[in-house]
Amino acid sequence: KSAKRGAKLFERAALKAGKTPDQAKDVEAALVAEFGTLYEAFERIAAGAPCEKAGKQWAAALEEVAKQEIKPKKVEVRATLTLQSYAPDGIGDVKKILGEIAKSGVAVHYVGAPQYYLTVTAGDYKTAEKALDAVETKLSAAKNVEYSMERAKK
Repeated sequence: KSAKRGAKLFERAALKAGKTPDQAKDVEAALVAEFGTLYEAFERIAAGAPCEKAGKQWAAALEEVAKQEIKPKKVEVRATLTLQSYAPDGIGDVKKILGEIAKSGVAVHYVGAPQYYLTVTAGDYKTAEKALDAVETKLSAAKNVEYSMERAKK
């Protein structure tokens, strides 16, 4: 299935570059040699990988088709956060910590009195998990607050 899709995308790129399928054989072989499959080549080009073996005209056409047709993979990791403070200025502490979390690229959603929902969107699970670990590190370093964080089940 991905081989057919890669071939169709390559045909569109050839038309954009103004080449016939016979003229495109060399570039097709170079892409397969460099990336493994045509579809893999388009995925990597869409992610920003350069294609040195194709000429400038080809590179522009391949990049345009890849960016139009291939959406980058995204994963979401979610967690439920319970955050409380019994200090006299506790609400200020909670707001400050939530602001720091939001600045680090984690979406914070208010659920109800001490509960918040955290959502991290990233290209892979490893990066998303690292972001949640960084949030937990910030929370453990914070003073005058109690917290518990539980990752949501997939």
